[in-house]
Amino acid sequence: MTETPPALARTFAARTRVPWFNGAGFTTELVSFEDSARHAPDLSPWRLSIAELSRPGSFSAIPGVTRMFCPVGADVVLRIDGATVTVVSHQVLTFDGGAEAELLELPSPCHAVNLMSRDGGAEQAVMRLDEGPPSRAGLAVVRLEGEGRFDVLVPPDDAEAPRLRIERPAREC
Repeated sequence: MTETPPALARTFAARTRVPWFNGAGFTTELVSFEDSARHAPDLSPWRLSIAELSRPGSFSAIPGVTRMFCPVGADVVLRIDGATVTVVSHQVLTFDGGAEAELLELPSPCHAVNLMSRDGGAEQAVMRLDEGPPSRAGLAVVRLEGEGRFDVLVPPDDAEAPRLRIERPAREC
């Protein structure tokens, strides 16, 4: 008999914000590497957090992880290893966590949902804007309801709200 993984329902407002690794901002961790390892022990560990974007500045370099970055509430402009990229609100951008990354332009303070997967994990857990029916590969959902609300539900629910889905990628047959 397979054991059911523990639930990971988290309310953003109830979590404690902590400084970024480089001390230049704050983030709120919703799912830690340890939580994800308990929830999905067959996958590489992943971490889900909500960063506060209040001013331009450098990202923390985190070698050995793949970042999936999704601004919520404003479009932003990043420079990643010298290339300038515009990321619109609710668009997911994937890049190397060890890359030299900088937030160049921020029209207004907003948040960013960050999924970080340890090396090899990006092929196992991905983040996407949920624009259709839920897949059977769901690991978590981040509900985007109103200003500053980023509740996480595991397993994913079918609530009628904009949401980001963290899931196992579709496998080619």
